Amino acid sequence: MEEWYTIVLDMELFLVRRRVREVSWTNSQQIAFYKLKGTYLFAQMFGIFEIDGTMNKVGAESGLHHFQLVHSYFNKLFDQYYSLKAKNILPVQK
Repeated sequence: MEEWYTIVLDMELFLVRRRVREVSWTNSQQIAFYKLKGTYLFAQMFGIFEIDGTMNKVGAESGLHHFQLVHSYFNKLFDQYYSLKAKNILPVQK
């Protein structure tokens, strides 16, 4: 999953906490953060948390509902789409 997000976000991981014996206070087994590009007053982070057992709980399916990034110009959105399409990454609507 880290590789997919690295390609889609076009950035490298900022911090990774690999699977350890004891879970964190968030019940996460693994945590990965990306520092988003751009100039902001505060650092903008995107975090991915792996939590065991969520597939066995009603209404707790894993996944990402939606995510928004701002582009510097409108055609950059299309450039990004064609770049990801060339890597066989396409949007999905469920």
